[in-house]
Amino acid sequence: RTPTSKEIDELLDKSKCQWTWDDSRKGYIIEGLRTGNTIFLPAAGQHNGSDFENDGVMGFYWSSSVDESRPSNAIHLRFDKGIPGKTSSYRSIGQSVRAVSR
Repeated sequence: RTPTSKEIDELLDKSKCQWTWDDSRKGYIIEGLRTGNTIFLPAAGQHNGSDFENDGVMGFYWSSSVDESRPSNAIHLRFDKGIPGKTSSYRSIGQSVRAVSR
């Protein structure tokens, strides 16, 4: 299933995030502070209309949560080589999904 906005908050609050940028991969390695488990989220960019943007530079991962202040938008995790954060975008934009189980 797709993570919720609250689960993105938990990921950001309870993990150590490290940007990696080398010949083999670009993105974030995220390590859980409690468990030590890691995941890698590629900086896969996004598809906006006929344009493919920011491949290898930024990552965007959808949540299942609608932005209540702007119902045409949904919440997503956004990152580049800076600090990752949570924001929202139009739901028509093509972004990555990282499924979770629980």
